[in-house]
Amino acid sequence: MLPIETFVINLKERSDRLDHIKGEFKNRPEFNLHIEEAEKHSVGAVGLWNSAHRIIRKAKDRRLPFILVCEDDHLFTVHYSADRLQSAIEQAMQNNASLLLGGVSSIHTAIEVPSTSLFWVNLFSGSQFVIVFKEAYDAILATTFHSTDHIDLVLSRLFPHKYIISPFISVQREFGHSDVTPFYSVNPGYVDKLFANSDTDLGDLRRVGNYYRDLQGQIHLEEIYLNEVTENFSIPVYLFTKDITEGQVVIDQQFSNRSEFEAELIYLDNSETAFWNAAQQIVKAAAENEEDLIIFCNDKHIFTEDYNVKVLFRNILEAQEQQVDILIGGVHSFHNAVSITDGRYWVNGALGAQFLIIYRSCFDKILSASIAEYNTTRLGEDHLCATTSNKMILYPFITTPSAITVTDSLRRGNGNIVVDTKTAAEKLRIYLECTHDFR
Repeated sequence: MLPIETFVINLKERSDRLDHIKGEFKNRPEFNLHIEEAEKHSVGAVGLWNSAHRIIRKAKDRRLPFILVCEDDHLFTVHYSADRLQSAIEQAMQNNASLLLGGVSSIHTAIEVPSTSLFWVNLFSGSQFVIVFKEAYDAILATTFHSTDHIDLVLSRLFPHKYIISPFISVQREFGHSDVTPFYSVNPGYVDKLFANSDTDLGDLRRVGNYYRDLQGQIHLEEIYLNEVTENFSIPVYLFTKDITEGQVVIDQQFSNRSEFEAELIYLDNSETAFWNAAQQIVKAAAENEEDLIIFCNDKHIFTEDYNVKVLFRNILEAQEQQVDILIGGVHSFHNAVSITDGRYWVNGALGAQFLIIYRSCFDKILSASIAEYNTTRLGEDHLCATTSNKMILYPFITTPSAITVTDSLRRGNGNIVVDTKTAAEKLRIYLECTHDFR
């Protein structure tokens, strides 16, 4: 498999970058290095694309199974080795890869591929080190690149099968000037931070997945016990509203015929900290009464057709065994997720949650949160979610807002918030499908 035909794109006048990249590949016999003079264009991204296009044409004409395309700011990390790269290439080929990335500056939806060093990625930025497999040649050659396009987004959308090596074996070196992304030129240190954060994020996702999946494997929930809990247990629900009439309608329509819930209306006045003060009072009382869990929701909550009481209680009990602090019924958006079961995902950066199952393990965290840290421009539920990293979300969602644009009754202002759960639901559908593919 080695050596790898390696093509480095370099503007002729950027001798500093040329010296750097030659140094990176010096004494590395696993690469057969070719310096490709970059095409000049008034739009840097167009010149870079045209240069890469020319390289891909050469690769296809030579019938190469794959090539490495590098930008001249590529920098090997301490995690690089020839053996690691070869192993990653083999793993990528086994998973029908079109692209294999050595490291990226940002990630949108990443999923660990079990028993490999790879993460599947949906969208990415950072293409300074890309293994391009022959399966990708024709699509790249057939693509028309526009002056307003971003190379990384074009590549992301062209190919469903693209992977990142983790930990990263490549990052971008900062030269104080970027020919493609001028923003980086006036923000020294920004690129380094982006790559470091992305690399850390993937490491965190791997650790979270291992931790919770190990716990999941220890859970043995007896069906008899589940049936008994489902039939005999009811959960306190606190529904927050600024409109008593509207809140009562939600209780009547969503909770009155469901014996698994005991719903109570919580009226909020117009003060900026009304939600947080009420939430802490309820949590304090729940702690004193030694409640195992409580539910917070707002007056936009509607159960979806996917709601099932037995499924809910199974997830509640299993999440409790996994020491989860908050279990969420649905969100507007989230940053990253890890599949724990087909119906439950660990998430971070959750926003717009409106049905929160709060466990006793989280009570002290909420009570110890300072009111001084309470940001009055954010949803109250977002603050609750931010008190812990041990939170999961149910999928399919069991709650949905009553309208696409709803009055934000819990925001400390007079504006509206656009609520679109399709974005988050679509991301989780991708997680579900990919997780099944990798099993």
